[in-house]
Amino acid sequence: MKKSLLITLSVVSFFAMGFTASAQNLALNGDFEAALVGTTGTKIPNWLVDYGPDFVAVTNSNAITSQTIRINSKNVRYLTSDVINVTSGHTYKLTFTARVQDVAGDSGTGNPTGSITGIIMDGTVNGNLAGFTPLVVNSNTNTTLTGNYTAPLSGDGSSSVRLRFTRAANATGYVGFVDDVSFEDLGVLPISLISFTGNATNNGITLNWETASENNNKSFSLFNSSNGKDFTQIGKVNGSGNSIGRKTYSFIDKNPFNGVNYYKLTQTDLDGKTTSFETIGVNFDLKSTSGLSVYAEQTRLQAKINWAKNEPATVSVRDLSGRTVLVQKLNLQNGLNSFELKNADLMAASIYILTLRGSLNTVSTKFYIN
Repeated sequence: MKKSLLITLSVVSFFAMGFTASAQNLALNGDFEAALVGTTGTKIPNWLVDYGPDFVAVTNSNAITSQTIRINSKNVRYLTSDVINVTSGHTYKLTFTARVQDVAGDSGTGNPTGSITGIIMDGTVNGNLAGFTPLVVNSNTNTTLTGNYTAPLSGDGSSSVRLRFTRAANATGYVGFVDDVSFEDLGVLPISLISFTGNATNNGITLNWETASENNNKSFSLFNSSNGKDFTQIGKVNGSGNSIGRKTYSFIDKNPFNGVNYYKLTQTDLDGKTTSFETIGVNFDLKSTSGLSVYAEQTRLQAKINWAKNEPATVSVRDLSGRTVLVQKLNLQNGLNSFELKNADLMAASIYILTLRGSLNTVSTKFYIN
């Protein structure tokens, strides 16, 4: 699977990237070039076939001349690497390409049925290691996934690991393909980022990220862009310095753009060195969020509105008799806007109407003063 791969991104939270042959690849024979074409059973150097002889090394079509491992059976099947020694505190990057379908053939052949799951296990114990989220492929097109694992300095870590790829059971049977497995030692990183995701809410876009370990980590910075090219810093969050356990962080962008927002996360060391991570996109649809809302006190009003363009606008407040008690000019932005109106001098136990007027739209809402 080294040519014409359709590379996709898993949600989210891992980063898709193409396989690159490297002398530092600790997964020996991860491209399965040494496997014998058409040979079944355990005759795959540096890899162990569990629960059945139906792992076959095949010369794939679709202009892919390299060999790949085909997994076809109705029962659960595992493909497990030899033991790989790891160093405590080092971060390791697992990359592989896979696909699943209901018939054998090229990438995109048949229906995407079932899944291929890649995990990192202890060198002597079955089961996924803590600190690594399984990578799952459920597409019938060649999909390359990458995830990081940091070997703990102490605790439940191990000095050795194994890689395992599981083709889940399915009553009707289907075919899985695994190829281009890479396991690289990245050394001691400032942080080992497990995931970086975003979610649109009524209050804006909530950004969440998680680290497996941190080394001299001073802070994180978050940047937003409407086009994926021109970024503006929108926030900063303190790091945890040094840690070997999972840490979770969050930040709310209260003024996202309407449409797709692009976010970039960077990390700064105590010595000032900065590292950037992959950019993510989050769709903020005004139709799926709330309209004009008001929080009111007698001397202060706070309002929130979704708006579809950058433009000046006028906000006014009147009582039920129609008397205008406040007028103020605003500069609204495309996306979620929050603003405060002062010196309102409103009467308690009264109902008022707040109206916001732009070039193409006028919205109003009633509010009550306690």
